[in-house]
Amino acid sequence: MTLTELDREVRILELAIQTLRAKVDYLQAQMKKSEVNGRPQKFEDVKGIWHGVDLSFEDIQAAEYKVPEDLL
Repeated sequence: MTLTELDREVRILELAIQTLRAKVDYLQAQMKKSEVNGRPQKFEDVKGIWHGVDLSFEDIQAAEYKVPEDLL
């Protein structure tokens, strides 16, 4: 492999990293928009958070009494 080829690969990697950084920055900005005091404000903000969880009515009732008041 030549120096020119290595330089080209490094540039490709740098562009890929810049693209990923832009995506991460965008997602972080979107999250910040939807939160107030670090908490989601709309139902859509938590979409998918309970995916795959199977809770019974009794589980939900039992947890209701364990939630600190400052989180309600």
